[in-house]
Amino acid sequence: MEWFELRVDFANRLRESPAFRRLRPGVPDLFAETMLRPAASGSGYELCCPREYEAQAFEFAFGWSMQIDLTNISCPVKVVGADPTGQFSFMPSMDLGALAGLDYDFLPETTHFLQLEEPEQRAALTIEFLAGRGFV
Repeated sequence: MEWFELRVDFANRLRESPAFRRLRPGVPDLFAETMLRPAASGSGYELCCPREYEAQAFEFAFGWSMQIDLTNISCPVKVVGADPTGQFSFMPSMDLGALAGLDYDFLPETTHFLQLEEPEQRAALTIEFLAGRGFV
C-alpha cells in the first residue's frame, strides 16, 4: 500500500505486522512521520520513497554486502547483528571463518531492525567498542 488516509493508519499497519512486532513503543509513529509525506493529490499521505525504489535499494545493498571481502579491511570493525538463531538472520559474511577478524556481537531476540528494537543495547556495544580504541 502506498497511500494512507492518516499517518496513524500506516503506523497501525506496522504494529499489526509480524515483521515489526518487536519495535519499541512509539517507533511505528516515528516511521509514519518520516516515511510519509502529504499526497500529491492533496488528500492523505503517500510513501516518500516509492516501493519500487525501495526494492531496488534493498536489492543493491544485499548484493553488495555479499561481495565485501572482510580480509581486506585494515581498520577495526564492530558488527552488532540480530539474533543469529532467528529466522532470516543476516550475518556479515557467508564465510564464517572471516568473522574471526571482526569484533562481532549480536543482540538476542532481535531482528535486522535491532537498532529500533534495542537502541540502548546497540549503542552501548558501539560505545564500548569505540572506548576500547580511545575514541570516547
